[in-house]
Order: sequence, then structure tokens, then C-alpha cells
Amino acid sequence: MGAPVPVAPAPAARLLDPTPLGYEVRLGGFAHAVGSVEKGTASVSLDLLFPRWVGPQNTWWDFLIPRAYVGGMFNTEGRTSSVRGGALWTLPIYGPVFGEIFFGGAVHDGKLEGDATHNALGSRVLFNVGGSLGYRIDERWKVLATFDHLSNGNRVFGTGFVKNNGINSYGVKVGYAF
Repeated sequence: MGAPVPVAPAPAARLLDPTPLGYEVRLGGFAHAVGSVEKGTASVSLDLLFPRWVGPQNTWWDFLIPRAYVGGMFNTEGRTSSVRGGALWTLPIYGPVFGEIFFGGAVHDGKLEGDATHNALGSRVLFNVGGSLGYRIDERWKVLATFDHLSNGNRVFGTGFVKNNGINSYGVKVGYAF
């Protein structure tokens, strides 16, 4: 009998680590503008997430350090599409389950005053906020249920724009970290 062979940590241990590996690309499908005149259409999203602004510190407060994101939400039927960017925070919940919140800005191609098939958005530049509930399949792959909101922020921030229908979209994303 020889000396005991060291055993590597179980792969599940990595699933508990909320620290992203680095970059991540996400592809998603959304029910577009639920509850508005643009409802009944679909959008496709494509996002790129960057590594955390400060490297992993292995402290309890690591989840407070955001990641930058850029991407787009593209309507498949000619309604409002947008490109966006901002900051995203990943919050560990339990094991491979995690939450995310994001806040940033967006530029869209929709209508400022609205019409029969487009929301009245009031401004070409909008806030982009939302959140996700996700599940890490392994250290590279994850799936997320996401709520995404675009708005000029008139009701919250008093931006002064009269029109503020906003766009609420609900969907599913698949992410791949590299």
C-alpha cells in the first residue's frame, strides 16, 4: 500500500463560486413589450459580459463588484430594437442558483411619440434595468429567466419627458463563459 492519492475538489465546488471566469456571451429569446401596443412580438438578445472591474478578492462582498455588459435586443417584427450597456451584479443564492440585477443605458430605433404599433418612448436614449434568476449548469454554461425594462425614467427620475410607455420584456437566455 502506498501513500493516499490526493483527491481534486469536486466539480460542484466551482458551481458555488459566484465569480465569473471572465468574458461571457449570452443569447436569448423574449416576449417583447408585454402589456403594450408592441405586445405579441418577439425579440432576440445578444450580450457580451466582461470580467469584474476588480479581480476576485475571495471575500464575502465580492458580489458587490459589478461586471460591464454591452448588447442588443432586436425585435423580429420591426418594432422597437435597442443597443445597450451598463453594469451587472451577480448575487449567489444557493448552490448553482444565482440572481442578477443590471442597470445601464440604451439607444433605440422606436418611436418617440408612438403610433398604433409602437410605444411612445419620449427620448432616443433610455434607461435599461432588470434582473434574472439563473442556474449554473457547469462552470461554462448557464441558463437565465430574465425581466428587461426600457424607460426614459420620467416617473422615477423626473426626466421631464411627457411620453413614457416603456418596454417590459420577459425571456430566457443561455450564457457561455470563456
